[in-house]
Amino acid sequence: MYKIKSTKVEGVNFSAEVDYTLKDGSVINAHVDIFSPASKEDVITAIASRGETEQKMIEAEALNEQIKSEIDKDIADKIL
Repeated sequence: MYKIKSTKVEGVNFSAEVDYTLKDGSVINAHVDIFSPASKEDVITAIASRGETEQKMIEAEALNEQIKSEIDKDIADKIL
């Protein structure tokens, strides 16, 4: 879910400040730039896509931390 907070146009660049609500309920703010959008749909698609990317990055970071923790435990236990 997202909420567009503001928009701006500079030449051929369209930008938006967007709040994204992630699956865990946390909210992050992102600046989304779209180069020369052809339509409103292009802008909405780019904004939605950015939200999906942000969610995937959060999930990947959490998984990396879990993997690191498991490996660190193995190192401490002298398994690796």
